[in-house]
Amino acid sequence: MKLKKIILFKSTAIGLMGTTVLILMYFVLLTWVAGDWRHPMEQFLSSRYLLGALFIGFGVQAGLYWLIRNVSRNYKHMKAVSGTSTGISVTTMVICCAHHVFDFLPILGLSAFSIVLAQYQNYLITFAVISNIFGISYMLISSKPVLKNLSFN
Repeated sequence: MKLKKIILFKSTAIGLMGTTVLILMYFVLLTWVAGDWRHPMEQFLSSRYLLGALFIGFGVQAGLYWLIRNVSRNYKHMKAVSGTSTGISVTTMVICCAHHVFDFLPILGLSAFSIVLAQYQNYLITFAVISNIFGISYMLISSKPVLKNLSFN
């Protein structure tokens, strides 16, 4: 019983750390690129529901992957699903901020690309959130027998 609680506590901590790391990455990267510490907050507030879902989904996958990896010997197929879905989350975060990189490069003709990224930013984040949902669902369904053994009955 005590070992189960420790495993669940650690997986929850890993999930919270994953969420925190992605949030910090978002704010640090966007502050660095935009050159203004207030801009990330404004950007976050304008898309708070999508970004919140993205951050939380990333953390849930990180914690769930750690849990499955440490409880089951048959977790190899989860690695690809978790890696792909969390990779999409991180890439979306970078793309979310990348349109600001091109704002100061109009001489190279990349400002048009910046406009396209900014225009489709919410669609890209929505795609990442959906991929997180599919990733989490797949991990939960595939590991149901393993997770059933962790019940506290």
